[in-house]
Amino acid sequence: MLDRTQLSALAHAAPDRPRVLYFSRIDFPNAKANSIQTLNTCYEMARAGADVLLVVRKLLQSRRDCFAYYGLPEHPRLRLVSLSLPLESEFNDWRGKYFSFYLHAFLRRHARGTTWLVTRDPAGLELLQQIRSLRHAPPLRCLFEVHKLSFLTKASHQVERGRSLDDPEVRDKVERRRRLEAEVYAFVDGLVCTSSGALHLLDEHFPDHAAAGVVPNGTRIPCDTAGRPVVAATLDDARRDLDLLYVGQLYPWKGVDGLVRALGHLPGRRLTLVGGNEAADVERLRKLAAGLGVAERIEFVGQVPPHAVASFLDRARVGVVPLPQEGFVEAAHFTSPLKIFELMRSGVPIVATDLPSVRELVRHGEHAVLVRPDSPEALAGGIDRLLRDRELAARLVRAAAAQVLQFTWEARARRVLDFAASLQAANQPSGA
Repeated sequence: MLDRTQLSALAHAAPDRPRVLYFSRIDFPNAKANSIQTLNTCYEMARAGADVLLVVRKLLQSRRDCFAYYGLPEHPRLRLVSLSLPLESEFNDWRGKYFSFYLHAFLRRHARGTTWLVTRDPAGLELLQQIRSLRHAPPLRCLFEVHKLSFLTKASHQVERGRSLDDPEVRDKVERRRRLEAEVYAFVDGLVCTSSGALHLLDEHFPDHAAAGVVPNGTRIPCDTAGRPVVAATLDDARRDLDLLYVGQLYPWKGVDGLVRALGHLPGRRLTLVGGNEAADVERLRKLAAGLGVAERIEFVGQVPPHAVASFLDRARVGVVPLPQEGFVEAAHFTSPLKIFELMRSGVPIVATDLPSVRELVRHGEHAVLVRPDSPEALAGGIDRLLRDRELAARLVRAAAAQVLQFTWEARARRVLDFAASLQAANQPSGA
């Protein structure tokens, strides 16, 4: 079993990079975290020398505009491909009965030499199961990115929607997802977990899984003309006019409800929420804020392109990561939050809830202030402390700027490629 340190030690191995087919059943581009994580990982694989084909459900913009949406120039070794035909067709249903014919032809065209197929999410599980069933499929090596154990989050979401796990229909849904994960995790060549918590639960629930390692998410750190990374290590309050900033989705498991409640304990402070494209989430939080009498102190910015987030980070006095613990397994064990890396890179002092997923990335009193989860009072106390004690905030910013250098998309892509190379080397016959 490879851990993060072992993967890092392989950093300069295998100069001959593979061909990568990265499948993601998303419409592209979009501002959700899975899109940002996927594009940046693929982009840095290409920069590391791999020939990368990012295969999405539907391309919504031109190639140039897709890259610009993420604030990136085009890269010649990263191609974008839609796996949907430009017409209404059953071929476009990735779970449909005709799609396997289309998929088989696509793989035979694009899989040549040493080709790694990489994918993630429940759609990726279904895709790998379908590929395994294809007759005369071209040889592929497969990596699956474990961002969560899908059967556990499926159960959590059912309870969140008011359904009982004792309901036979609910139990059947969860069990079918568990069986699918067990099948895929056993036959793929390797598993890349984004957190140690995910690896721990993978070991617990699927002990017969393929070789696995931990490779967390990251952020994009620019370099100066001398090639030195540029991060904000000095706290400059002169340009920071936003009291509290939250960036990300507004799903219940993200904990923004608790942040809105915490605002009730912070008189006079204002909260800026950047992100959230589900009308139901916005309505839920607006209703909560109105009931608490804090609605006038919250700005709902809505979804912005990834490249536009920096303009808000540059203005924030405190960035908040309010993940809950009770009832949401994603928050406690699976998430590798992009917002933490972005806050560290941008010189924003961080208040976050004290959860295993967060402690993998930052330490209390060194890089951030960590507070008791599921407590609006504790969250408000941590925020108030950083707003008042700017010397402490400045110390955290300096340490976080150094800490974030190990969490870059470049480092992540190299670790994934080197993990693949180590698996390929291990499977070659002696003397090959």
